[in-house]
Amino acid sequence: MPSKATYRVCPKGHRYKKSSDCPVCPKCEALEKPVSSFLVALAAPARRALESAGIKTLKKLSTFTEEQILSLHGMGKSSLPQLRQQLKANQLDFKKAKPTNATKKGDEEWLRKLCLALPNTSEQPHFEKTSFRVGKKIFASFDVKNNKACFKLPATEQDIFSQAAGGFIYPIPNKWGQQGWTFAELDKADKRVVKQMIEVAYKEISDPKKK
Repeated sequence: MPSKATYRVCPKGHRYKKSSDCPVCPKCEALEKPVSSFLVALAAPARRALESAGIKTLKKLSTFTEEQILSLHGMGKSSLPQLRQQLKANQLDFKKAKPTNATKKGDEEWLRKLCLALPNTSEQPHFEKTSFRVGKKIFASFDVKNNKACFKLPATEQDIFSQAAGGFIYPIPNKWGQQGWTFAELDKADKRVVKQMIEVAYKEISDPKKK
């Protein structure tokens, strides 16, 4: 049951009515909203997240990786396409993350263990590759020879991972890619990112609403 709205007074003396626990005064927020910057188009939580981090210009934004921006409290994935578009329009881009924890060839056992640790999964051959499945449905496959993995991702997450990875995570260049199948070059992709892809792909395939 929603809380009953009550009147409050902020430190600046503004009187306002609110039902949530959020302490932000809507009148102060309206006065502080920028009138001419890339921040204007963003939702209030995302805008506050950037301002709190001292990011008030596109040039400053370009010194951060997408992963760093997403880690800011209040920043949601839906804001990233807007930020990318504004950076691109000004011939800028997010800083590319350096893969400090990539998977060297012969060091792929961690991927196999992680896939099989998920509920109701199995490992089965798939042509010249190894596939990981929930029931009969593949959520990930691994090409040992080329040290490359492939994951079934929702369209939004496919775009986010691809944009953030600097070219070594990308959709399969055909109709399969349009359906969410996404390559990751394991010798370049950070293991933490690949782990996230595994979890997203597993959730995408195991979701009973999508069967």
